[in-house]
Amino acid sequence: MKNIYNEILSHVYYARFKEYGATAKGSFWLTRQRQEVRFHIIAQEVVRLADGVAVDIADIGCGYGAFANYLLEIGDPEISRYTGYDICPQLIDECRDQSQSNAFNFEVASAPLFPTMFTVMSGTYNLSATADIKNWEDYVFNCLETCWKQTSVAMIFNLQVEDRSMISKSNIYYANKVAILETSSKRFGPTKVTLNSEIPKDATFVVLRGGR
Repeated sequence: MKNIYNEILSHVYYARFKEYGATAKGSFWLTRQRQEVRFHIIAQEVVRLADGVAVDIADIGCGYGAFANYLLEIGDPEISRYTGYDICPQLIDECRDQSQSNAFNFEVASAPLFPTMFTVMSGTYNLSATADIKNWEDYVFNCLETCWKQTSVAMIFNLQVEDRSMISKSNIYYANKVAILETSSKRFGPTKVTLNSEIPKDATFVVLRGGR
């Protein structure tokens, strides 16, 4: 199932990138402003948890490298190593061609290939490869579990949310916030959610390693 969905999504995202290029729309974001609000939330969580220590970050579903560029622009947190991962080889080629830092690397994969302090996912699971809600949620949590095994400090991901989980006619996945919190807490560990009025129907989940 996982490989089938990855193959479908790889083709979909590459087709979108060819049409719109290295833009927010090229990764199915409605606007750059919404994209950067999500980036800000994730970056602030990393800064808070890092507490002044240089960090290594795995960015799952990095696309054309928008979050990498955002991190370079803001300069905080201090990064010892950043690795962007994506299931689409053409997007990883684009990231490597445009990379602005030797500390930033890019790999074709759906999860970290080695241990990392922070694993982050911005919009990675919002576009569903199926209309079957149970199969998609199983896929999402299986991906998260693989990422969690390589994460030493926190796993941070955002999802579209609604009162009940659903997949729209345009294949956008909307999660039930309470159900995600409960499942994440049981499978991984303490989980909190962050909301922002600028991006309604969007929630950022932060999963912490024990003792933090």
